Amino acid sequence: MSIPTVVDNVTSVNATLLNAYKSEIEALQGRSVLAGTGLAGGGTLAADRTLSLDIAGLTALGVAVDQTADLLPIYDASGAVIRKVSAAALLPLTTKGDLLTHNGTAPERLAISTDGHVLTCQADGSANWEALPDSGAMQRIAVQSGAAASYSFTDIPGTYRDLRLVLNVRGDTAAATTTVQVKVNNDSTGIYSLVYHVQNGTNFSFSTASSNSTYIDCGAAAAASSPAGASLAAAVDFVDYRGAFFKSGMVVLTSIRTTTAGDNIRINGGWRWPSTDAITRIDITPAAGSWAAGSVATLYGIM
Repeated sequence: MSIPTVVDNVTSVNATLLNAYKSEIEALQGRSVLAGTGLAGGGTLAADRTLSLDIAGLTALGVAVDQTADLLPIYDASGAVIRKVSAAALLPLTTKGDLLTHNGTAPERLAISTDGHVLTCQADGSANWEALPDSGAMQRIAVQSGAAASYSFTDIPGTYRDLRLVLNVRGDTAAATTTVQVKVNNDSTGIYSLVYHVQNGTNFSFSTASSNSTYIDCGAAAAASSPAGASLAAAVDFVDYRGAFFKSGMVVLTSIRTTTAGDNIRINGGWRWPSTDAITRIDITPAAGSWAAGSVATLYGIM
């Protein structure tokens, strides 16, 4: 193919120069845009080509990740550019058992602790490892407080030997007292049984309730007609609450002051819930009205 020396009979053209251009064009027509590893969409220069990331074609990352040398692309929005970052910067874990936490500003590594330690939450919200308490130690599980129709402890963990429920409550109903009713596992069937001893001043009485009670009677809490400041203080022990072998037994110790003259009543009692199911929920409800402001119920686990 020869190149004319005149174009449109106007301009003289350097045939040697045009032939050089022609050779370059023909060479480019034989070139292609090649999609390298992880890319798709290449082809010859005969048409426009768009390259894209071929996720499916990428090789899976092996378990032996080099935290320092292995790099990842990341889009830096502040500079509108793509930058590289090491795996260590994104996931600063170096040892088996390490955990990824957040310090309120950025992710950080919580190094694995020693045998027997458990993960705890600190007052500032940070995570920390702490040693398990010695056998027999008591740990607070949860607290319910303030004005409320009832208090409920749900999803009680099965990691303790026994439970202790500590109450300091007052009802808001228009009466001198209101019965404190405790139920386990939301069971309202008449299967609770009890025996208790009541001491009021120098008077003693012994009473046995029927074996078909629908709740655990923890005594009478002071209510709206009682003097200001009067309340029921009670401790309820749930022995071996995880069940499995024996029926669940509870020991109730309560004390109440209902008059300004110091009418102190103490009840020592024992309750039985005839089930070997693990206790995972405890509800504390007044027989009438709601719990008054200032009331509090605390559940502890005993190792």
